[in-house]
Amino acid sequence: MNTTPKIDLITALRNVISGWNKPVYPYENAGTVGTTTYYKRLGLVYCLGSGIGVLEDEHEVEADTDIELKLSAACPDNQVKVATAASATDGWVTFSGCQVPFVVKSVDNANKELTVTASKRGFIPLFAELQYLRALCAYVSSPGGTSPQFYIQDVTRGPAQPVVEGVSQVLFSFDDSGTDATNVLTVHVLLRGNRRFPGQYTLGDVPGWPIAGTVTDEDRHYRLVAISASWRVRN
Repeated sequence: MNTTPKIDLITALRNVISGWNKPVYPYENAGTVGTTTYYKRLGLVYCLGSGIGVLEDEHEVEADTDIELKLSAACPDNQVKVATAASATDGWVTFSGCQVPFVVKSVDNANKELTVTASKRGFIPLFAELQYLRALCAYVSSPGGTSPQFYIQDVTRGPAQPVVEGVSQVLFSFDDSGTDATNVLTVHVLLRGNRRFPGQYTLGDVPGWPIAGTVTDEDRHYRLVAISASWRVRN
């Protein structure tokens, strides 16, 4: 962002994940099966709807030019803040129907106004919804070990936190390369039961788990189930 001081979100993201350079960023290679490469961790930039609308007409946005927006409601203090040089995601927003991120320059909740700027030209449609820009890092600590835990970090807004029990391993894949790329993000989760058997209980391949070699001896002392879900990333 061409501001003084320079406001740079990518540096903040790379402080968490080295090399993070795109919205969907799987990393830490777990192996390849066929043409699909699987990763143990995921960095993801995404948006959260606010329920707050932009009033008046649509807005043509010029690069590096402040634009003042009138909103249908005040911005929550815990969601939107004026961006600083060491920018957190709180200092960035976007709008429904818009593919450009905006830096928050000022927040006037008394008058329900928000001033933002973007690094390139964009367009904010009529009645667009204000969206909060966020980033997360997802992974399992000690995958396949004696005490694995599934962690999510709200990047730049807080430390990683365990969010659910019973997840032994997770694998991510994202088909975004080549002329026939589908832009489909797939998450595979290996779940354990809460009882550890004295001997190995699960033998052989686990149906639905893509890399059999990652299932550990410790995993096999539990009842195991693999589940997966996929999403097409539109932009």
